[in-house]
Amino acid sequence: MAALDSEAYLHDRLDDQLIWLSRASRRSKAAFQRLRLLEILLGTGITIFSPYAVKMPWGALAIALAGGGVALSGSLLAMNRHQENWLRYRSLGEALKREKFLYLARAEPYANEPDAFQRLVINAESLLGQESSVWLSQMNRKAEPPEMPTR
Repeated sequence: MAALDSEAYLHDRLDDQLIWLSRASRRSKAAFQRLRLLEILLGTGITIFSPYAVKMPWGALAIALAGGGVALSGSLLAMNRHQENWLRYRSLGEALKREKFLYLARAEPYANEPDAFQRLVINAESLLGQESSVWLSQMNRKAEPPEMPTR
């Protein structure tokens, strides 16, 4: 396998990662905001309309469904960790952009560095490796069966 030059690395690795992180961050943010808004609207609706529910033919059912919607929305937020992912992806993307721009501007830590490209690769891959470790531990936690309470 041929060694990557800086142009290929910046384009094929960093830019691709930045595009993926930006899209993933946007998706996670949108999912988080939609589910949180649903939770707020349903919870507020329950509070406002529950006194009138007894007077409406389907009022109790509507309140029960809204309560179930609040529980479902909260569960999806906790299970899928949309807010955590949004912030993690955005932070990683910004850190990678910072490294890229420091490298391109030949600012510290890349200034007067004879192996600036190698240093960029090490720094960027270190950031990406940390994210991979977080993702792997998150997947392992999801795969583990829940602990049974002991008495």
